[in-house]
Amino acid sequence: MKLSLCIATYNEETNLHYPLDSAYNLVDEVIVVDGGSTDKTIQIAKSYGNKVKIIQTNNPPMFHINKQKALDAASGEWILQLDADEAVTDELKEEIIRIVNSEFRIQNSELKKSKKILNSKLNSELLIHNSEFVAYYVPRKNWFLNRFLMKGGQYPDYTIRLYRNGVVKFP
Repeated sequence: MKLSLCIATYNEETNLHYPLDSAYNLVDEVIVVDGGSTDKTIQIAKSYGNKVKIIQTNNPPMFHINKQKALDAASGEWILQLDADEAVTDELKEEIIRIVNSEFRIQNSELKKSKKILNSKLNSELLIHNSEFVAYYVPRKNWFLNRFLMKGGQYPDYTIRLYRNGVVKFP
């Protein structure tokens, strides 16, 4: 199955290498939607080659709009949505490959029990009427002052980062 990496950027020249280096060989295409960067973000994205499609906008504070533009431009059956300062570990890569190349099934009754899924921004109608898994929460590690935050409710910081195309919409 085809996997698209979607990234919204604004002045991310120091960070953009994290998602691109860690996920480039995993995905079939990369969609970068940039909010009018004034640094070298665009040049860095272009340096990764033809697999990268760049969409330029002039709305830097509107990351949710830029993320949606990236989703709209993606052609993959699956979307891996990362922030410009996020990276994919080798362990997560293996899990993503296993997920996008498999058919996972879940009982509708189990979906209805999961408040975390039903309270998310996923299309709940699709979830309830479809027995396939459509989205996956990824436990993020948050770093502050070059240290991994392990206390204070910062880990695991679950966020939906892998989902089927057409399921997630940003407000």
